[in-house]
Amino acid sequence: MFGESSNQQDSLSSAIRYLHVKIDSSQPVEERLTEKLKYWQNRLGLTEWQLWIKMVEPGEFSYAHVEYDEYHYQGIISINNDHPAEHWDHTIVHELLHIMLGGVQGFTEELLAYVEPKERKVLEAGIEEKFEPVLNRLARAIVGTPRPYLELK
Repeated sequence: MFGESSNQQDSLSSAIRYLHVKIDSSQPVEERLTEKLKYWQNRLGLTEWQLWIKMVEPGEFSYAHVEYDEYHYQGIISINNDHPAEHWDHTIVHELLHIMLGGVQGFTEELLAYVEPKERKVLEAGIEEKFEPVLNRLARAIVGTPRPYLELK
């Protein structure tokens, strides 16, 4: 980017940031989300996975949740139906990162099996507190859009 003015760089950055899947807003929400999922799945090299999107009622979890079977390469990403559309890309990438880093999380869970239940809950909460902000930062770097309502540590 040598020789480009900062305005040109800013414009280029903005254009790249929003070059996500063009979605027809008349499509059903799950169909639009599925298109975004397929786009990001391909970009992150997870094409061998069979993944689905499911909309759920708010309150089950913060914004989204992924359940997956790493041995059969299948998973479901559940997204609260009141989750703002402008954050869908970030959320999908965040959940795909959980799949990509699932081995680390799984290994940690295996180790925690040897810890007393009372201490296990404390350790699990501490691990999640450290892990989630990292996934948010990675998703933000990949997608290029901020999520201002999340505290990024």
